[in-house]
Amino acid sequence: MYRISYLFLYLKYIQISLMKNLFALLFLVLLGSSQLFAQDSLFRANGRVSNVRIMEVNSTQVKYRNPEGQGGPLFVLNRMEVEKIIYADGRVERFNAASNTEVGPNLSYGSVWGQTPKVDPLRTNFKRRYLNLSITDYFAGALTIGYEYFTKAGDYSLRVPVSLGFKTLGLSSYNIPETEYEGRQAYYRENKKFSTGFECFYYPYGQGKVRYYFGPAIEMGWFSYTDEVRTNVFPYTINNKEMNGSFQSVLVHNGILFQPTAEINFNIGIGLGYCQSRFRHQDVNGFETISSKRSEFAARFALTVGYKFN
Repeated sequence: MYRISYLFLYLKYIQISLMKNLFALLFLVLLGSSQLFAQDSLFRANGRVSNVRIMEVNSTQVKYRNPEGQGGPLFVLNRMEVEKIIYADGRVERFNAASNTEVGPNLSYGSVWGQTPKVDPLRTNFKRRYLNLSITDYFAGALTIGYEYFTKAGDYSLRVPVSLGFKTLGLSSYNIPETEYEGRQAYYRENKKFSTGFECFYYPYGQGKVRYYFGPAIEMGWFSYTDEVRTNVFPYTINNKEMNGSFQSVLVHNGILFQPTAEINFNIGIGLGYCQSRFRHQDVNGFETISSKRSEFAARFALTVGYKFN
């Protein structure tokens, strides 16, 4: 009887020990998992925020890896590019982020270990308003002025162009005769009267002396064209009459913004898409009788010079 009691107590002791060890093992697994998936938040001076694993912070550099694990490339940022780090445990480390360093346009998210950062004063200290004049539109017979506004981080901008044809301004009497079927012009028109639109650009590497951008552009405008009108009385002659038409274009732009100084800027790019023209036909009395539409490929070549200001 006593042996059975001792055996029962011994088994109970083993059960309690196993439960304690199991709880300890589960606690260690959960602790290790939290450390494995813990992420640090890296705040750059240009406004970008990334989830990373900080590997080392020294007097000149911040080294980190992607948060998926210990593998992968080691990235390096200059301390002057970093505003602060919020570690996974809640600690916050702040830096005196300066506005005159970067790591080059093709390594804006951190340079690979061993490469030396390049200095670009326009990386974060850039002007956000840009007034520019289109050189290509000038040679195509129009005066086009654009206003572009940049976000605080410098990775997005919105441009609004306003264009007036030289014929509308009375600055040119020369024009290419355009009809609905002959001498048709897509984006560039000698007989353009007025156009405007919206252009949204994305700068994947932020701002700097030389920066690539791309984005969509939508434009609408009005133009004049020549149409044949038959008179209502005998001998029913056919006369050429100037009529009004409209167009809408949707383009995707790619280009490069050159900034030799913080104020003077140049822009070179190309936009590809399509242009839809609407021809409004009228009778001899000026009443619209019918309208027709034509869609065709369009290309726009951007060459602008402008001035940036705050």
